Amino acid sequence: MGYFSCYAASMDRNLKVYSIESNKHYCKFIQKSLKQNSISNVNIFNEILSKNETEMFFHKEGVYLKNENKNFEMKKSITLDSLCKINSIIPEIIKMDVHGAEGLVLNGSHDIIKNDCKIILLELHSNDYLKKFSDGENRISIVNFLLKNEFSCFMISDYRDSSDLTNFDREKISQK
Repeated sequence: MGYFSCYAASMDRNLKVYSIESNKHYCKFIQKSLKQNSISNVNIFNEILSKNETEMFFHKEGVYLKNENKNFEMKKSITLDSLCKINSIIPEIIKMDVHGAEGLVLNGSHDIIKNDCKIILLELHSNDYLKKFSDGENRISIVNFLLKNEFSCFMISDYRDSSDLTNFDREKISQK
């Protein structure tokens, strides 16, 4: 928990790193990792990111639009644009692993993607996850969103099934 936050923050102790985690219990693990590694340049936000402010539910690493289980906890979501504006954050690099909520998070990030962000490291989950957690989005729509916002897209690993992207215009996505 907090591996990438620790890694980025340890590369340059003057760098400001922001870690956003929906699960309050996981935030404690991130805090523990930071303490164990003597890292003080990370701010942790316990927030659910989405395309708008609405009641959402979380359990472990999943964030749900509906309460699918009595053990789920409810929390009001916030957009990444709003979170950054409220906290005067200007992100140039975003690392995102949101377990299928990529569409929701990106659709709540128009301002920072358009004006500030230069690089997005995105773990793009399966179409099944996207359909369930991103309100019907799919991998092609996510890539098209990034291309429309003038990002160059590179497939680093095809660990997951990438057959839906292999026939995508190779001028737009480079496989590395």
